Amino acid sequence: MIVIAHRLQTVLNADQIVVLDGRGGIEATGSHADLLSFSPTYQRFWSEKNASLGWRVDVGN
Repeated sequence: MIVIAHRLQTVLNADQIVVLDGRGGIEATGSHADLLSFSPTYQRFWSEKNASLGWRVDVGN
């Protein structure tokens, strides 16, 4: 099965994650732990995701 996801929580338990480089190529493949070790793109996505966990949008009246 192939899953395309922008929410990183969706892919945490995947056997193989493919990180695209934005130019149509593959930057890296591996498990979540592997990619945290050697994929700059995955590391950045993961850091940004974790930094935004407490964010909230308030709508003014």
